Amino acid sequence: MGRQTLEDGAASVRQYWADAGRPGEPRIATGRYFSLGDRADARADKDIRHYYGDAGFAIALADTLTSPEQIRDDIDRLAATGVTDLLFYPCTADPDQVHLLADAAVTHPRATRPHATPH
Repeated sequence: MGRQTLEDGAASVRQYWADAGRPGEPRIATGRYFSLGDRADARADKDIRHYYGDAGFAIALADTLTSPEQIRDDIDRLAATGVTDLLFYPCTADPDQVHLLADAAVTHPRATRPHATPH
């Protein structure tokens, strides 16, 4: 999603929140696909194309993160845009992706412990 689109959307949400007289600030959430480790780009390409097909491939891939540096940079970029909650979606079912993500993100100063969502 383009940064301007996200900024405009977050600003609209905050304005509607305030207009409704709600206390505090709204949570602004977005998500990112990621693929880390060996052949990260190739695995992301394969899985994103499989899920979105050729028509949606380029759009979905544009926000897919494939390096620890991209993970950390996107955390900063999205926080500056007003995002309060960032969800990471692995491109593959490989459980090692969770560990690779933790290695990349947990050292970031904005990182917080994940919390369970009530069912």
